Amino acid sequence: MKKKKNIKKKIMSFDERGFTFIEIILGMAIVVFLSASMFQIISVSNTQQGLNINAEKVKALLRLAQSYSLSIPQDEVEPKHICGFGIYAKSNRLISYYIYIADYEDTPKACGLGGLKYSPRSGLTRKNMQTITLDSGYSFKLPSDIFFESPYGRVISDGTELSGSSEANILVVNLKTNNLKTIRINSSGKINF
Repeated sequence: MKKKKNIKKKIMSFDERGFTFIEIILGMAIVVFLSASMFQIISVSNTQQGLNINAEKVKALLRLAQSYSLSIPQDEVEPKHICGFGIYAKSNRLISYYIYIADYEDTPKACGLGGLKYSPRSGLTRKNMQTITLDSGYSFKLPSDIFFESPYGRVISDGTELSGSSEANILVVNLKTNNLKTIRINSSGKINF
């Protein structure tokens, strides 16, 4: 009977002993490793989310110009012929605009492809509409001008009409990580990432 009592005592002392110092250190190391991994995943996720948000801003401005070019809204105060709508970059801003001719009868060909690189002498006038600025830490690279000619929405990039498989690209760049997102506009006017 004595032997059975000793065995029970040994088992009880084994159950009550707790964790060793090495087991505690090992557990803490696992927790630190998992936390660091999670922070890295969150950081990458935030970077990608920021790129997506800023790319969506640019895409929305492009779609605005494109939809206006297809619907041709006219200014009721001053009769004019609108040639089309586009966007251009100025420092860290993207600006949507439209080009119009005040007296279309006198200059019917001014809206042609050659006239889109307008000058005050050509009879064309550019009027800015909406401006967007990307969040701090983000930038963009685009052709100097992307234009949607009214009323058919033909896509013109830097004064040249896109045709066939050609496309215009706008890059949205995270300046800290150099990650980028490309917005593509093809010759039929489809805008996608």
